[in-house]
Amino acid sequence: MVATGDYQAAEKKFEVSRRMLEVCLELGFPVSVLERSPLVVRDLELIREINARAPSVVFFSMISAPDSPSYERVREMENLAPRMEKRYAAMEQDVGLIYRTMGPAGPRVWRGLRTWGRGWRRWLRI
Repeated sequence: MVATGDYQAAEKKFEVSRRMLEVCLELGFPVSVLERSPLVVRDLELIREINARAPSVVFFSMISAPDSPSYERVREMENLAPRMEKRYAAMEQDVGLIYRTMGPAGPRVWRGLRTWGRGWRRWLRI
């Protein structure tokens, strides 16, 4: 299994993670992507193709929800990471993959996900 979480700003230009995923597709390796960046959406079709050959999953790292009382404090801690709203929007790009979240899943986070929009239970398997 190949695990990656490399969607940094430079990935947009150099596409190193994408090339690595192409090798995984060619060799039939399963892939696990743990990411904060919505840039992973660029490669979802490729990950879906890998998933057809070998089990693959995309994890999104989230430790808060926009309507959480601690959201602004979390934004300060994650000031260089993409905003939670962008991560949620990335998860809405359903191409047949199973999305999961990583991070503290306290009641405030789940309450935020439930109020964010429809369909979250399907993706998060709550």
